[in-house]
Amino acid sequence: MSNGAQDPRLEEILEVLLSVARQEFDARAPVSDALDTVDAIATGINMVAEELGGAVTSKAKPEQAYRDLQAMQAQLAHSGKLAAVGELAGGVAHEINNPATGVVMAVALGRRTVSQLRQKLDAGATPEELEEHFTRLEELWADADEAMIRIRSVCEDLLTFSRMDDGPQVPISLNEVVRASCRLMNPSLKGSAKLELELGEPPAVMGSRGRIAQVVTNLLVNAAQAVDEDPTTQRIRVMTQEDGEQALISVEDTGPGVADEVKDRIFEAFFTTKPAGVGTGLGLALVSEIIDKHSGTMTVDRSELGGARFTVRLPGLHSEDSRVAAPGRAPVPESERPPEAQKRPRILIVDDEELLLKTYRHLLGTRYEVVVAKDGERGIEVLKGDNSFDLILCDLHMPGLDGIGLYEFLQKNMPHLLSGVVMTTGGAVSNRARKFLDETQPPLLRKPFNLKDLHKIIAQRLER
Repeated sequence: MSNGAQDPRLEEILEVLLSVARQEFDARAPVSDALDTVDAIATGINMVAEELGGAVTSKAKPEQAYRDLQAMQAQLAHSGKLAAVGELAGGVAHEINNPATGVVMAVALGRRTVSQLRQKLDAGATPEELEEHFTRLEELWADADEAMIRIRSVCEDLLTFSRMDDGPQVPISLNEVVRASCRLMNPSLKGSAKLELELGEPPAVMGSRGRIAQVVTNLLVNAAQAVDEDPTTQRIRVMTQEDGEQALISVEDTGPGVADEVKDRIFEAFFTTKPAGVGTGLGLALVSEIIDKHSGTMTVDRSELGGARFTVRLPGLHSEDSRVAAPGRAPVPESERPPEAQKRPRILIVDDEELLLKTYRHLLGTRYEVVVAKDGERGIEVLKGDNSFDLILCDLHMPGLDGIGLYEFLQKNMPHLLSGVVMTTGGAVSNRARKFLDETQPPLLRKPFNLKDLHKIIAQRLER
């Protein structure tokens, strides 16, 4: 270039500089193939214009960027909530279907009893002869009422979990929220581990019931995913207690624990040590965020059970009425056996729902000899003493030894009884249960079922 002052490219560069001065950053100076000094200047001016344009644009829209960040956080929280709801859904269905089955069967038996009353009234029966039927109706209505209270309780627990807003925090009973969360999750855990609840006397805390419920639920989901699915050996323990000025919740399990090298990352969003398809990597991150908003802390270490222990500490409210005593444990009734009846098919019914056991005996006791057991262990005790049953009606999900465990006991020790086994379920909520049903395909009654379905499947199995 012999005379740079006369180079027309400099005029174009000047126009770009004037545009930048007016905060107009779209103009660019041309760059020729010569790549000489003027081209170098043009390239530099273009880079400055581009950088300034990007910076000004970003600075001009900070509110939009902040809104985008809030939307992303809300989406993450929503995704975590949906994941937890997915884990709860099967358990909630189970908890509602069990008492709902009791209501359906109580209504069926009530109709039959009313029909019998009409027949006796038409025959001129005395009040004394009718008393047994009136007593039975009163018992049936009481059983149905108790079942509806159970259903309402589950719905209230679910509402506790569903209150996920970040509204004003209020004093809440930590034990009350922990109980509600454990009641909702327990059916989902029956096929994986035994859930142990040890409530101490923690002070009340200031917080959101729904958010604290989500903390407990997500920690339970995390523990369930960590343990092998064997409720006879695996355990998940939830504890509450006072810890100085703080209220403490701990959730621990018998799983493999958390390796030291990942402890620093365990609460990061999308970080997970689980195999693909198990977990979202959001649960613990959301728990950590919720605890931060409640001015609390969370740590993870090795549990006495052998697996991981997640410990949450929240500031306590210390007042005279802020403590909640741990509830006592009601004794578990022993298995009952009705009086001997001659020449009637014998049925063993194994279910952890006492209301259903009562209803089964009312419905089936006049036609069959009915023996009941409140869980799998008691069912095996009955069978070891007397295995001359024509049919075994067994619930799939029970605390301790479940229906799968009882079926495996029969396979090993009393295979001749397998053809008479009928399973009942309010929902196959664990991978173990779904795998069992897929592979074994036993006769199955899904709760809530009606009296007609019950008699039909019993008749079919007895014919075999």
